[in-house]
Amino acid sequence: MKLRRGFILLLALCLMCGVMALSASAKTVASGDCGDNGSTAKWTLDSDGVLTISGNGKLTKRIQDKELAIPDENIKKLVVEEGITALPASAFESMKGLKTVVLADSITTIGANAFGSCYKLATVYYDGTAAEWAAIVIGENNEKLTGAQIIFN
Repeated sequence: MKLRRGFILLLALCLMCGVMALSASAKTVASGDCGDNGSTAKWTLDSDGVLTISGNGKLTKRIQDKELAIPDENIKKLVVEEGITALPASAFESMKGLKTVVLADSITTIGANAFGSCYKLATVYYDGTAAEWAAIVIGENNEKLTGAQIIFN
């Protein structure tokens, strides 16, 4: 009887921990398309302030403040997944809370001022080599990006 009661208690504890872990994970708060002309680029924003760009092709639209469910200064991290090849001019301009950027090695072009006024940007994780990073065409006024610590794969 004591063994059974202990097992039930342990099972209940495991279930509670699982529920708490699920409730602690970030939730998607907004999403949309950010590509056209054959691009399947999409964006999602989660409750932890992580903006993720996924799909294939060029990101062709700047994600407007009105589309975001939180003020863009609350975006802390940007993740650009494999398959995205280009970021347009002013794509993430004025995301003043942005601290971390994760870029796939499929990126070939970053437009002018894409990271303008991202004053807190400190770290870029690039999923390629230093030589591949050097081959990316990076437009003017991206000093916040190029001046950050770049960590290569």
